[in-house]
Amino acid sequence: MLAIDLMSRSEKLELAQALWRDLGEGSATVESVSWHGAALDEAQQALCYREIPLRRRRAGDAPVKPS
Repeated sequence: MLAIDLMSRSEKLELAQALWRDLGEGSATVESVSWHGAALDEAQQALCYREIPLRRRRAGDAPVKPS
């Protein structure tokens, strides 16, 4: 078992990068949930029709709460 609490930030980042690299190399695909495509289409359409504002986020910004 990994003692993540004992790892430095640098070690944690290296581990995360290794995990993403390993996950990306696999040939297995993860099937998206059925509603995800529709939600993406709806968001894209709302952006196109300016129904929702597009805002650039910066590090440290609070999470955006849905209205």
